[in-house]
Amino acid sequence: MGSRVEWNYIYEEICRNLHIDCKMDNASAERLGTFKNYSDILMKRLKHLQSRNFLVVGNSPHVDMNSFVKTARPDEIIAVADSAIRVIPPSFIPHIIISDLDGDLLKIKNMVRSGSILFIHAHGDNMEKIQYNAEDFSGLFIPTRQGERPEYMYNPMGFTDGDRAVRICRDLGAKNIRLFGFSYDNPYEKGDIDLKRKKLAIAKRIIDSIDDVNITYV
Repeated sequence: MGSRVEWNYIYEEICRNLHIDCKMDNASAERLGTFKNYSDILMKRLKHLQSRNFLVVGNSPHVDMNSFVKTARPDEIIAVADSAIRVIPPSFIPHIIISDLDGDLLKIKNMVRSGSILFIHAHGDNMEKIQYNAEDFSGLFIPTRQGERPEYMYNPMGFTDGDRAVRICRDLGAKNIRLFGFSYDNPYEKGDIDLKRKKLAIAKRIIDSIDDVNITYV
């Protein structure tokens, strides 16, 4: 999957299968767009990451801080899905955090203040979280969407925080991407597990469609 047309087809299919109101996705993105941000400046800061090696951290139940420390390499750019913030040691500041504001917001805010670059994603179910939390990041975030509007907002063409993180790393020109803590059949025990499995199946499909960068699981 690489083109906007392909993504629109997949996105419409996701909305049908999971009963998602795409109009609410658009409304949430429009709301996110009203908050001050420095996305242009932050994206320029990220341009120097081209041709680097990336480690994307997911929230599989079998990973923890110790396994992360053993896996991460000094030369890698660390991108973390917000639910996986739990495996990041307190003294470690990831380069990139991908969030729909469903993770440990206090820890994320502290990491952003310490230098992490945050991508905040808008979808129909998190408009209230955007309303009450986006301003707290002092504009230090890059807004993302999955629907059609607003057109000026970055659409990485991803659905879950995990596959969206992979797509963002690919767009940043990653040379290699290692996936740590990705377990599509064994989600972290929180919320509706059956729904999580459906979403993870979509995430796998999106990641499997990326064929222009080397992706491996660790």
